[in-house]
Amino acid sequence: MSERRVTFVDLIRAELPGIFAFLDRAPWPAIAPASLPFAVLAAFGAGLFVDAALRVPLGLVFQALGLPVGLARFVFQLVTLLATAAAAAVAWRSGGGDAARVYVAILAIERVLGLPALLRFCAVVQQEFSCGPLAYVLGLWPLLLGLALSVPVRRRLRIVAGDRNPLLEAGGAFVLANDAVVRSYGALAGQATGSEGGLAALLGAVAGGIVCGIVIARRAPRHWRTLGLVALAVLGQWVVTSLFPFFAAAADTRTLTFRDPAIVFALAAPAFGVAAAVVILYMAAARQVRDV
Repeated sequence: MSERRVTFVDLIRAELPGIFAFLDRAPWPAIAPASLPFAVLAAFGAGLFVDAALRVPLGLVFQALGLPVGLARFVFQLVTLLATAAAAAVAWRSGGGDAARVYVAILAIERVLGLPALLRFCAVVQQEFSCGPLAYVLGLWPLLLGLALSVPVRRRLRIVAGDRNPLLEAGGAFVLANDAVVRSYGALAGQATGSEGGLAALLGAVAGGIVCGIVIARRAPRHWRTLGLVALAVLGQWVVTSLFPFFAAAADTRTLTFRDPAIVFALAAPAFGVAAAVVILYMAAARQVRDV
């Protein structure tokens, strides 16, 4: 009789039995099987909600305590690691190996699309190791470790009856549509102005809101509750990652100006995205009333 092969996870379990015992008792989320496109959307939605649930409170703590930037960057990289693990696990659990492979492929495409904008930025700042393709590749370690961690996480997710995960799918629709517009602009744009970049951020958020609203209208039984939770995650990230740093920098320099349209577009983009989703749901509700 052949012996069971010892895995890397088994070695960690032997070193940290208490933590794994707690994880075994913890209630893990339940995921419903879905078709490949919606399983991929659910994956990006899971990444959004895990990221927001960790990044928002941690960001508030860092803002309140004024902790070092290097420490905050490392902690947020760990947040990205956990969000990636959750997203890949949901893709695999909901849509099987094909959905997981599509999710990984989209991550790779997004990173490739980000290279042209990085190279243009590095040509301006002219830094050495901290800015360039090599540093960009080395900075992918949270994604790579997150994908590896998704294997044990996937085994702990429960399967429930059904054919949809409406909340996760709605959040993923917002993220994926927004990223498609913003990253495509970054890859295709040449020496664009700041106003064009701000407009791209605005268009990306509005596109995300429109697609999110459509998915909610077609897949979610509770439209406004689902949108409220998506908006909470999106706007929570917006407040911590955009608004707080912007006003903190303005307070340090004692200058606050909104004359540049790029600042207004980029700063207000998530709010306009949520507003676009509200319009889509309102139109869907009005159509239902008219058809009755």
